[in-house]
Amino acid sequence: MKSCIGLVLCLMLFPAFTAHAGNAADQSSDRVFLLDLQKALRTHDKDWLAGHMHYPASYYGPNFIMIKNRASFDDHYPMLVGPKLRAIVLAQDPDRLFKDRHGIMIGSDPNIWFYDFGSGPEDVRYEIITINDTE
Repeated sequence: MKSCIGLVLCLMLFPAFTAHAGNAADQSSDRVFLLDLQKALRTHDKDWLAGHMHYPASYYGPNFIMIKNRASFDDHYPMLVGPKLRAIVLAQDPDRLFKDRHGIMIGSDPNIWFYDFGSGPEDVRYEIITINDTE
């Protein structure tokens, strides 16, 4: 009888445990993207940043810019990530990202939004969709 109760409890708790484990995996990939972004900003890795943009991307700063492609990114790079935005992204705690149906936000104001354009749980491909730099 005790083994039946134990089995029933295990079967009841297993779905909740695996659902939590899936969320942890999602948080881990979000976290890895942020850490990679922070490294790219620290080292001024323009190629990494350009490779992780989802074109066309929006830039809201002193002027609105539609970043249409890599050439547009290269042309506007000096103004896309200002010192205030860079500092906010570098200070972002990887365990405290804001996430909703629009994507994942780094910072508060200014901020960067990114989204998973991968094909499923095994194919996570984050790309930056919006940069809000209101310096």
